[in-house]
Amino acid sequence: MNCKISLLVSGPIFGLTLEGLPAAVRLKENSPAGTDVFCFEIDLSTGVSIAPGFPLILNSNPLTPDFMVSMVNSTHTKVTVTGSPNLDFESPSTHFVLQHLVVDNSKDFDLQTLTIILTDVDEPPVFLDETMNLFITFVHWCVCNPAINKMSLWFINVIKTSPSQSQSCT
Repeated sequence: MNCKISLLVSGPIFGLTLEGLPAAVRLKENSPAGTDVFCFEIDLSTGVSIAPGFPLILNSNPLTPDFMVSMVNSTHTKVTVTGSPNLDFESPSTHFVLQHLVVDNSKDFDLQTLTIILTDVDEPPVFLDETMNLFITFVHWCVCNPAINKMSLWFINVIKTSPSQSQSCT
């Protein structure tokens, strides 16, 4: 006996989907704590809700506490900068891959990624100390006349100034 069964499935296979993910976004370095990075929507089946403790960043590459995900309302979430530590373009990591996990009370789940790419911002030099002495040595050699060979020592005093003043070297 031969039977042929046709099955038409419409809509998502799972009762839970993360709309807008996977995605990649750019973020300026040194963005302050609370900066909104990305928003995404959670589509749920009728009659279910998000399980307590979700959504969460399950894993990040590299492991970092720089970002957090939180609920805006019952179906919308946002990813924000925590500010700890400061996001610096000159640090070893300039992009982050965050895996977002959401589970509902019927145990359906979805796991999607968000890639965050830090962009460089022109910034003035920062001196970590009030005063710094910088010694620069130049050696002048003349093979043709050893009598004029000399060594020059330059002393540069770098002084930290307030942001309203221009930075100068004396």
